[in-house]
Amino acid sequence: MKEIVFMKFLFCVFIFLLCASSVHTQPVVPLTAMQLIAQVKSEAVQSFAPDAELVQILFTEFLYMGSTLTLNPAAGSANGWLYRFHSESLGTERLYFAYKNFKTVVIEAPPGTAQIPAYPVSMYVPLRDSVLDSPQALLAVKAGGANAFLQAHTTAKIVRATAFVNPDAGSVFPVGTLWAFWFAAGLDTLRCTIDAVSGTSVDCALLTSTDMPLSDAEFQVLPLYPNPVNGELHLTLRGMHGPTTMLLYNMVGEIVFWKLVDIGETSITLNTSAIDRGTYLLVLRSATGTQTQRIIVMHR
Repeated sequence: MKEIVFMKFLFCVFIFLLCASSVHTQPVVPLTAMQLIAQVKSEAVQSFAPDAELVQILFTEFLYMGSTLTLNPAAGSANGWLYRFHSESLGTERLYFAYKNFKTVVIEAPPGTAQIPAYPVSMYVPLRDSVLDSPQALLAVKAGGANAFLQAHTTAKIVRATAFVNPDAGSVFPVGTLWAFWFAAGLDTLRCTIDAVSGTSVDCALLTSTDMPLSDAEFQVLPLYPNPVNGELHLTLRGMHGPTTMLLYNMVGEIVFWKLVDIGETSITLNTSAIDRGTYLLVLRSATGTQTQRIIVMHR
């Protein structure tokens, strides 16, 4: 009897893995930033708020459904885009992730949406339809200074790209409607910004980490504490060059939390009060490497 039950269990596991593999390996169609925008806007109005306004388009390199998101540095297309919407009436925001395989368009709200920082958006100004699509924006960014970096760094990749409106004169970005791209190669990261309507170059800046000298830099996550954790988890990063993505996976590979970590943000606090008790993998991916640590969440 036990053998029959065990064989049924193995059969169920096999069917689950087969279905999961089929979902994860479906070919994904490369998309420009604007290709699915009408569908995403419709979804936001229906499932979020009638007054939902698009305030940011975002690509960031991170692991999703078993695949790493990438943005083609030659074509300006990606295998997935994020869209941030804000509702004035609700006083809150919602993020949608959109991609397409050969069968269907998938639009969903990633887990942990409310905890994802609105970088570099700090004030919610609607992003209008006159914004350049990602291929045209990438061409303008290259002409504005990125080509020299790409020629000197043949292995460079795009780790982040975003279109947004910046109304804050005190920001590191100029006031206006902008596209910004981050190119990473080894320890070097170049951020280039253009006017997202006209394509006029704004600036290109080489970014470096300030917490360690370049010659000694190695991406590290110093011992996090407390672990096991019941409440707030604290961690410190060193040797971070360029944008870093932090993801928390449960033991079946689902993302339960993720956040974008910017240069200069070396101390991070993760509140685990809304996360179920259990064992998780904390993954941090930067241009200089990937770090993985196991954490245990224990609620009293």
